[in-house]
Amino acid sequence: MRRVLLAVGFASTAAGAVLVFTPLSVGGSGLAVVVLVGSALLAGGIGGLAALDRSSTTVADGSLPNPGDRGRPVPGDGIDRQLAALSTRDGDDQARLRARIETVAVSVLADRLDCSRVEARERLTAGDWTDDDAALAFFEERPPSRRDRVRTVLRGEPTFSRRARAALAALREVAA
Repeated sequence: MRRVLLAVGFASTAAGAVLVFTPLSVGGSGLAVVVLVGSALLAGGIGGLAALDRSSTTVADGSLPNPGDRGRPVPGDGIDRQLAALSTRDGDDQARLRARIETVAVSVLADRLDCSRVEARERLTAGDWTDDDAALAFFEERPPSRRDRVRTVLRGEPTFSRRARAALAALREVAA
């Protein structure tokens, strides 16, 4: 597909150059010729810079990824799969996922804030560990606001999933 687009681009540029440099195709003054030639040079310059940038970004060691690595689990894949498969109607799945994320949150807060798990749970409940309102709403189990419902309709991602992703992102920031 890229080769086809590249060929179309070169053909368009060549056709434009032919039209610019043939006297019959330019019916205006010398200013029209300057504008057309300037546009062609600008387009060629941008294309050349893009090609130069693309040629300088290569893989450092020249190796390709190992196709056998696809089956290896990546941390967080389980939660991503659960969020993707989550039904908005199934409260049991949501409760299990919320408990799992809450357990991780307590561990992260206890580790990073150097406190006991009880204190970490209190800080999680108090909500003073992050400024992200969606992350706080996830742990507080607030009902979705009108704004959240509109986002769900526009983005297609349920409020629970969006808040869970926000909570996980806030925990990553705390852990970093």
